[in-house]
Amino acid sequence: MKRYLQLLLFLFSCIPFFLNAQVGQYPITATLLVNPPSTTYLSDYTALGSTRLQLNLFQNDFNESEIDIRLKLTIEGNGVTLTTNPNWVAPMLTTNPGINIFSGTDLEGYLNPQNMIINGIDPDELGQNGSGLPEGLYSFCVEVYNYPRTDVDLSEPSCYTTTLLKNYPPIIVFPSCGSTVPVNLGQQNIQFQWQSNHDGSIMTEYLLTIVEVPEGVNPNDAMNGAQTPILDEESILGMNTFNYDPSQVDLEVGKTYAYRLQVKDVLDLTTFENDGFSEVCTFDYGFSADGPVTVTGPDDAFLAEVDNQATFTWNRPQEVLPNQDLYYKLKVVEMNNGQQRENAIQFNSVFYEETTDVLPFGGNLVLPPDMYPLPAENAYAWQVTAWSDANGTEVKVGESEIRVIYTAPAVPRFKTGSPFEIAIEVIGLTRSEDAGDGDKIISGNGTAIVREGGETQQVTFENVKVTPYADSWQLKEGEIVSPVQGEFIIDINNSGED
Repeated sequence: MKRYLQLLLFLFSCIPFFLNAQVGQYPITATLLVNPPSTTYLSDYTALGSTRLQLNLFQNDFNESEIDIRLKLTIEGNGVTLTTNPNWVAPMLTTNPGINIFSGTDLEGYLNPQNMIINGIDPDELGQNGSGLPEGLYSFCVEVYNYPRTDVDLSEPSCYTTTLLKNYPPIIVFPSCGSTVPVNLGQQNIQFQWQSNHDGSIMTEYLLTIVEVPEGVNPNDAMNGAQTPILDEESILGMNTFNYDPSQVDLEVGKTYAYRLQVKDVLDLTTFENDGFSEVCTFDYGFSADGPVTVTGPDDAFLAEVDNQATFTWNRPQEVLPNQDLYYKLKVVEMNNGQQRENAIQFNSVFYEETTDVLPFGGNLVLPPDMYPLPAENAYAWQVTAWSDANGTEVKVGESEIRVIYTAPAVPRFKTGSPFEIAIEVIGLTRSEDAGDGDKIISGNGTAIVREGGETQQVTFENVKVTPYADSWQLKEGEIVSPVQGEFIIDINNSGED
């Protein structure tokens, strides 16, 4: 037993000798460590309590009670090089025999961009408001020098290679942005879910905020301007889910809500992109509030005959819930000359409006017969909206595009009579007045085929008199002119010339 203790004492006494033999003439052995969690911001390495950067210095010379030192730190990678400025007056560090441990906080001055020679990156990017180092592979190296000199090295360089990555806000999973969250069995039960997007070694806290989005308000503005959030930065630790159940504030069916998550380091040692805030997402509660209604007829710019009843047809919105009861409203307004259809629907008085019963699919409506004949030479804007009953409140859940129908000219076509029977298809009228005995005085333009098998030509007419004839009209007085090559004229006496 005695010999065993003597052997142990001998081995311990030899440790300084072996260490000195390993490092040769260097009195200090340096070991630099870059520990997780990952970050690209220099300030994170020097935060109080951070262990991301650790420098172990073993003073091999036990004959010296202490050694005063300074360091040279180099960070290199991705075309970027940061190294300690030799002209910077660094604070003195002191080692004692044996192990000496320095944290990032102790080395704060060495990671201050103002004390570095910087190449390959704008120094402002390394400051408090910058974007940090580019993500990628980096080598951290340290050398120890005698204080205050920079030409007497006391250690070999110690390097540590690691990949630096940024820490990003969480990615929203559910409810997905722009989705509809149904009411399950009459109770609110929404399972909010998100995906972490940061170094997994960080101890994190998530803050969930939910606000109502008033109609016409940008969701980001609603989030930032909400005076009374539905849920105000609810703290969630250690989980990536939160169940919004009946114990929370009641959500209203038919309303739109915005929500956002923020991730934080519980120890406040990590910098997150965008301050840890996720994107702002919205969801409609109960059903979608703006699903498109697809109209199937009539086509846009449909030309209706004066006495022809227009039939409006549409399909059920796809965004609504399968069992959701919907009814529809058709709105038709007369347009003013040159007016935009959107302005007409919003501001003009209603020409015709009808509400359907609850329909399981799409629907159709026909203008009632007592509205005919429709005025000639008119334009009408129309739109279909879908509605649902939300606990006794009428809520719009979708709308169609706005289409326009036109009514035909008062005289849609007429013939010139003998000796040259030419049919004129009227494109538009600039004048249409009654001339007595059923006759009309008209001005405008149209098209005609002058010769059999020939091409259609544009024609104009001014203040011509036409009279009803069979199911059409007949030129009675006036002149019709084609202003293109191959000109022809029909004169006032119907004795046309070619």
